[in-house]
Amino acid sequence: MSKLNFKNEGDEHNFWQNYTDLMSGFLVVFIITSLVAWYGYIKVTGAIGGDGGSIKVTIEQSRMIREFNEAQKSLVSEYFHYNEQYQRFECKSDIMFEPNLANIPADKEEIFIEAGKELVNKILSKFKESVNISFKIIIEGRAARHLNKGSKEANEAADRSVWHTMEIRSYERALSLYNLWNQNGIIKSIQEMNGEVFISGSGFGGQGRYPNTPGQEELNKTFIIQIIPYIK
Repeated sequence: MSKLNFKNEGDEHNFWQNYTDLMSGFLVVFIITSLVAWYGYIKVTGAIGGDGGSIKVTIEQSRMIREFNEAQKSLVSEYFHYNEQYQRFECKSDIMFEPNLANIPADKEEIFIEAGKELVNKILSKFKESVNISFKIIIEGRAARHLNKGSKEANEAADRSVWHTMEIRSYERALSLYNLWNQNGIIKSIQEMNGEVFISGSGFGGQGRYPNTPGQEELNKTFIIQIIPYIK
């Protein structure tokens, strides 16, 4: 009996047919993947406005926010100085509050009214027409510890005894600044520029306090103003 010979002319033809089927399968997968990716792109752009122009606007707003953050650093002010490390404004003027009272002394009111106006006119006014950029403005009250000549342990115990009280008092002092600004139209101006004002008090706490040493601890007796811009 003769052996069957499978190496005939049809073998070469079958190889290329299988190869073509494989490549056709890859093409189908590529087309489906491309359609899914395109659908995802359309969905994302639709969520932010429906066209490529919206992406361009968002990039422009991001650029403006970066410029805003850089502009803050160069503000030369009679009332504020900018702490670049913690990206915040600190009031230059010490507030000599009466013990256990939260009202801003009458002789200091005009200083802080002018400080609020400066905040609006020199910083926020640049973005008045940009309806898609908003601001969160935080007024934070802080308190300075009393430096005693006793032991470290005695001073820490004295701090703990009034810690909660000073948290409340520092909040109330920040609230007094908010009320002063509100009475003089500054809060309204901030709100008209897409700004929202928050009040906080950190007492003897808070990030970035000055050292607990003579000449430095007194610097913690201040208001801190933080301006956080964001895209709506």
